[in-house]
Amino acid sequence: MVTKLIAFSLRHRLLVLILAVAVAAAGLYAARHLAIDAVPDVTTKQVQINVKDSALGAEDIETQITYPIEVALSSLPRRASDHSTCAVSRKPATS
Repeated sequence: MVTKLIAFSLRHRLLVLILAVAVAAAGLYAARHLAIDAVPDVTTKQVQINVKDSALGAEDIETQITYPIEVALSSLPRRASDHSTCAVSRKPATS
């Protein structure tokens, strides 16, 4: 089997050379277009929710908005942790 392959390769040197160049070119093309992430993204996924409601205070926002969202998100698979903050910003009324 191997002797027949060697004999064929010696008889058809040009064909073997063309096939070798084609395989090498295909390998170079594949290597250049291979999607490799050398430095993976290790940051955590975060969600920020901004609420505009001038009638609610910080505690009301916590109980009526933040807590229900945290409860809904707690059932997600592969959830590492959750953390929430509530900041109230009052802008002066402009007329």
